Amino acid sequence: MFFGFRKRRSLQQMLDTVAACGLSLREGVSAEALYQPRTQWEPERSVATIEKGGFESLLIAMGDEGYDPATHVSLDPPSDDVWYFDVEFIEGHGAYKTIVKRLCRMTRGGLSFNEIEDYVDVEEGVAWVELKSAGRTERIELTVNNDWTDPKIFLEMQERLKATGSSLRFAMQSLGQDCLIVCQTPENLKALHRATGLRFML
Repeated sequence: MFFGFRKRRSLQQMLDTVAACGLSLREGVSAEALYQPRTQWEPERSVATIEKGGFESLLIAMGDEGYDPATHVSLDPPSDDVWYFDVEFIEGHGAYKTIVKRLCRMTRGGLSFNEIEDYVDVEEGVAWVELKSAGRTERIELTVNNDWTDPKIFLEMQERLKATGSSLRFAMQSLGQDCLIVCQTPENLKALHRATGLRFML
């Protein structure tokens, strides 16, 4: 069914394809940002490796943080429309706050909170995140499982996004321990599946 996806496309062709489905590089960011290394121990990507890996490799590069060897600091992902997420993310305080802030950013203003606070104590088995908006504070209690992210946080953010009346929805494509997360309309998700063969699930 997806024999067409086996044909290697150029990087620009793939970028144009996913852009038609709502996934683009951030304004002012060039394709060169896709080649940046993830960490100081990992090599830079290349056009050839991204093209060989197809759409999966492209979206990983678009949604992955980079590393600047000159300043030794992490760089924002080239795109706000896709997130390459390692579920072993919870190492301590601030982890769930980072997740919520990134998900809100992906909605492009559709979902926002006045304040976000979290607490994570892996040793004690306690984790929660508090969301403050319009004078109201909500606490979401989360399950601790070593450094694994509780999927409840994504379900909770999905429900809050729905409550805004937005047509956008969070969806994931599993890659094993990692996953790709997007925030798109159901129509764009269907188009993305037809164009890339990747199946993002609501």
